[in-house]
Amino acid sequence: MSAALVGVVWRSFAQSFRRDAQVGLAVAAGLGASVVVAAFVVGQAAIAADGGHSSQVGLAIVGVCALVAAFLIGELGHPGDAIDARAIVAAGRRPGGAAVDALLAALVAPRALVWWLAGLGAGLVSGSTAAGADGPALIGGAAFGASLIAVDRIGTAVGRALAARRAGREVRALIGYLLLIVAAPVVFTLVFLPWRVVVADIDARLLDALVWVPPLDGLLAAHAERPWLAAGLAAGGALALLLGALAIAARNGRRMMRHVADGGATRLGVLRTATGSATRVIAWRITTAWLRDGRYAVVLVSVIVLPLLLLVPLAIGGVPREWLVLLPMPLFGFLLGWSLHNDIAYDSTAVWLHVTAGMRGTADRLGRIVPALLWGSVLIIAGGALSGAFAGAWIDAAATVIVSLALLWVSAGGSAIMSVAAPYPVAQPDDPPLTQPVRAWGGAVVAHPVAGLVEIALCLPVILLALDGLRTDSWSRIGAAAGGAVAVGALAIAIGVALGGRIFERRGTRILQFAQTQ
Repeated sequence: MSAALVGVVWRSFAQSFRRDAQVGLAVAAGLGASVVVAAFVVGQAAIAADGGHSSQVGLAIVGVCALVAAFLIGELGHPGDAIDARAIVAAGRRPGGAAVDALLAALVAPRALVWWLAGLGAGLVSGSTAAGADGPALIGGAAFGASLIAVDRIGTAVGRALAARRAGREVRALIGYLLLIVAAPVVFTLVFLPWRVVVADIDARLLDALVWVPPLDGLLAAHAERPWLAAGLAAGGALALLLGALAIAARNGRRMMRHVADGGATRLGVLRTATGSATRVIAWRITTAWLRDGRYAVVLVSVIVLPLLLLVPLAIGGVPREWLVLLPMPLFGFLLGWSLHNDIAYDSTAVWLHVTAGMRGTADRLGRIVPALLWGSVLIIAGGALSGAFAGAWIDAAATVIVSLALLWVSAGGSAIMSVAAPYPVAQPDDPPLTQPVRAWGGAVVAHPVAGLVEIALCLPVILLALDGLRTDSWSRIGAAAGGAVAVGALAIAIGVALGGRIFERRGTRILQFAQTQ
C-alpha cells in the first residue's frame, strides 16, 4: 500500500502543473519555499563550520526559522498535498495502517526530499571541520531533516483542520501579524542596537543550552562536548515528532469513520464569552474584523511598520542612538490608539444595527476600543520586558512602557469621540483595501491630526516625568510617571467613552445616513 501511495504522490506532483492553476501554484510555491529554506540552512551551516560560538548560535536560530517555515509551508500548501490518511481510510484501510502508509509516503515525497537535503547537507557541512564527528553530524542532520518532515506533516494536518472549520483565513492572518510583530523589533535590533556585543557575552552559555534541545541539537551535534549523545537526543526528538504526526493522522482517520448526525448543541468556543454583553459582542466582532477584513489589515500593518520607517529620517538627521531606541514603542502605542478614529466608516455595514436597535452609545464606544486596549497593552508590556531582559536597562524599558501605555490609552479615548464626531469615507468591504473614495473628507482632514496632537499634549506630563527619571536614573520619578499614565489614561478613556456615547446617541440619524452613503 505504501509503495502504491508513493507512486500516486509522484504522479500527482507531475500532473499538478497541468491541472488547476491554483493547485499547481500551491505545489510550486511549497517546493520553491522548501528549496530556499534548505539552501539557507546549508549556507548557514557552512558559516558555522568554523566552530565560533556566535556562528553556531546563528545556525540554531536558522534551525528554528526552518522549523517555523516547514510548518507554514505545510499549513499553506495543504490543498496541493496528495498524502491524506483520511482518503486511505475511505478506501478501506484501517486508521492506524492508513496513518503509517501516509507517513512512509511522506518520507519520500518531493518536498520531503528537499527537507532531507537541508538536514543532511547541514550536518555534513557542519561536521566537515570537526575531527571524528562525521557520524554524529550525519545522524544529527538526518534527525533534523526528519524533524522538518514531521513538522511539515503536522502543519498540513493543521491546515486541513482549519479549512474544515473555515478558519484558515483568520489563523493565517493571525500568523502574519505575529510574524510581522516579531520581525519589526528584530530588524530594529539589527539596525539600531549593539546586538553583537550582547550576543558575544551570552553566546557560549546559550550554545551550551541549545546543544541539548531537540531537534536543534542535530545541527550542533558535531561541535558538542558529547557529539554522540547530542545526535541521539536529536534522533529521539525527531522520532517523537514523527510519532506525533502519526498520531494526528490516525486520529483524523478515525474521525472519518464516525457518522455525525444533524442537529445537536452548537459550540461557540471562545466566542461564548461574548454572550450577555453588547460591549463584548462588539469587541469580538472588531477582533474578527482584524483577521478577515483587508482594510483593517492595512491599518494594522501600517501601525506595526510605520514606527520603524519614521526612525530612518531621524537617524539620518543625527538623532543619537540612545534616544532612537526609545521611540518605536511609544509611536506604536499612539498609532494603534489613533488608528481607531474612523472605525465607524470601516464598520459601516453593521453600525446601523447598533443605531436601529437602540444600543447604548457607551457600549458601542467601549466595545470598539477594547481590542486595541487589550492587545496593545499586552504587546507593549511584553516588548518592554523583552527589551529590558535583552539590554539590561530596566529603567529605560519601564519608562518606555509607561509612555507607550499612556499614549495608547489617551489616543484610544480620543478616538472614541472622534470616530463619531468626524467620520470620513473609506473603501467599501469588497473594494481593494488601498483604494480611497473620491468624495471629500471635509473637516475630518484637519480634525483628526489636530486631535492626535491634543492627545500627545495630554500625555506631556507623563513624558516629561519619564524623561526626568531617565536623566536622573530615579525610579521614584518613573513611579510618578506610571501613576500619571494610569490617571490620565483612565480619565481619557472614561471621558471618551461617555462623551462619544452621548454623541453616538444624539447623532443616530447622521450616523445612519453616513453608513448608507459612505
